[in-house]
Amino acid sequence: MGLCEEIEAYREPETRAVSNLKNPQKRSCDNLLLFSSHYMALLQIHGDWSISDQVWYENLVETFSIRPGLLSRYPGETLASSWDDHIGVACVSYTCFPTYAKLMWAYAVDNGFMYTGDFLGRFVFFMPTLKACAGQELSYFEQILAAVSFIENLWEDRQETSGKILLWHRARVLKNKYWLLGAVIGLWKWKMLKLYPRGLKDIFTIYFGSEHPLTKYAPEDMGDI
Repeated sequence: MGLCEEIEAYREPETRAVSNLKNPQKRSCDNLLLFSSHYMALLQIHGDWSISDQVWYENLVETFSIRPGLLSRYPGETLASSWDDHIGVACVSYTCFPTYAKLMWAYAVDNGFMYTGDFLGRFVFFMPTLKACAGQELSYFEQILAAVSFIENLWEDRQETSGKILLWHRARVLKNKYWLLGAVIGLWKWKMLKLYPRGLKDIFTIYFGSEHPLTKYAPEDMGDI
């Protein structure tokens, strides 16, 4: 079996979103959109994704949308999800669903980066990441803002992997756009491979455990960055 077949046991029955748990029930976790974005990114790396995968992902994002560009933790909720779901969806949308990435940027600008009362603009990387995912050019200052979190992460504990997976998503979008970001991401990649000799497989193992399909099919390097 491949990733597409093995992931079936980790899909929620109603939403078909990817969970961190096997045989999940309704709302098995709070990061269903993010984990589904991990799955789509791995499909892209392996070259296994198809039109049906893209349609599933587009429909999933639409189902979790409170309004265009604003995502909830679970369908039907009116409170926005956190920054990590929004970043994961924006980065994957950049490569397979660019229309939605542009809607996310439009929502952020129109609403001053307020997400049902939560100001996500306080995260310095949030604005430039959404802007880049929408296909817009970053100023030199915005490139610096985007680079800061990669530099800060160089000293993060080895067991802290959730942020590193999100940085990997961001690196897939930003890696070849600007020389400054390219250099910083190259340094970050070097440090990750020092900390995790098997690259993403080691990172996913710490986060999901060795038996999860996302771990089993994670590459033993840093993927396509």
